[in-house]
Amino acid sequence: MTLDQILEHADQTLDETVELLVELIRTPPINAGEHGPGNETDACRVLERKLSREGIVTRILESAPDRGNFVAHIGSGDRPRLLFMSHLDVVPVDDAEYWRYPPFSGT
Repeated sequence: MTLDQILEHADQTLDETVELLVELIRTPPINAGEHGPGNETDACRVLERKLSREGIVTRILESAPDRGNFVAHIGSGDRPRLLFMSHLDVVPVDDAEYWRYPPFSGT
């Protein structure tokens, strides 16, 4: 697949991508302060629902209750692999009244 084809596909699926990101933003796993720790499992479930509909094998591994880690796997064999690693938790929002839109509204 060429870069142009990848970019074209990204353009074609923009609405779907935005929909997923809004759902993740509205499921904030806040990992500190009075709302912590974490609850990353809720965000893992958002990703699990999306990828499972696409036929992608997923797993949620919890190091503690509600402290989920999300794993998805595509393909098999001895071919080279690509690992995308990130974190799902976010820090609390201070002074939310100064935000133009509520920080976890997905607006």
